Amino acid sequence: FPSSMNLSELVAKQQEHRDWGAFAGFVCESGPTPRQGNKSDEAHPPIHPTKCVTNLTGDDKKVYDFIARHFLACCSKDAKGTETTAEIDINGEKFTAKGLIILEKNYLEVYPYESWNAKLLPRMEVGQRFEPKSIEMVDGQTTSPPLLTEADLIGLMEKHGIGTDATHAEHIETIKNRNYVGLTPDKRFIPGQLGMGLVDGYDNMSFDIGMSKPDMRAATERELLLIIRGTKQRSQV
Repeated sequence: FPSSMNLSELVAKQQEHRDWGAFAGFVCESGPTPRQGNKSDEAHPPIHPTKCVTNLTGDDKKVYDFIARHFLACCSKDAKGTETTAEIDINGEKFTAKGLIILEKNYLEVYPYESWNAKLLPRMEVGQRFEPKSIEMVDGQTTSPPLLTEADLIGLMEKHGIGTDATHAEHIETIKNRNYVGLTPDKRFIPGQLGMGLVDGYDNMSFDIGMSKPDMRAATERELLLIIRGTKQRSQV
């Protein structure tokens, strides 16, 4: 959030809401403590509620609820907990068990889209011996990953440095309009023949840099960002 934003005032407005008003009051008492991200495209401040609204229905309500809860969570403190890790040796085979005790839920109180579940382990001492109640060998197999949703794709674009908050949606619309990808009934991306043919064509060109990989695009965008910041000249890129 830019330093010019009055976060305390925005949080205070949410005290009127019946679902998270009490939490907003708690944030006001302790003071908003947002975690500043490490990048910004300077296009606009993070999306946030500008007033308290309680008369929405349907999808409008879902969108507003998510934005308001996300904003309050950002202004709250981190959740706190203690983790215990036990390394166990059973006849030469190594096993690991982890336990978690949640001390303070903080932002998780208002943000149901993430969960942090406690898992208790009995108290153990280094070198302690015990007798297992049961030992089971369970058969299983790995499963293929699901097709990407739009949120998954945006996450990967951010990870590889492609686009900004202001351009992600435009990039996704472009690959859909050009029929590089299609959508399943549950709104997941499925590669189109044209898109797969384009990737195969790039891969068969044997360039030093993979044209179908994100590296070149990401490197170009990093160079453009340096020009915007004035640390590099256009002629140098």
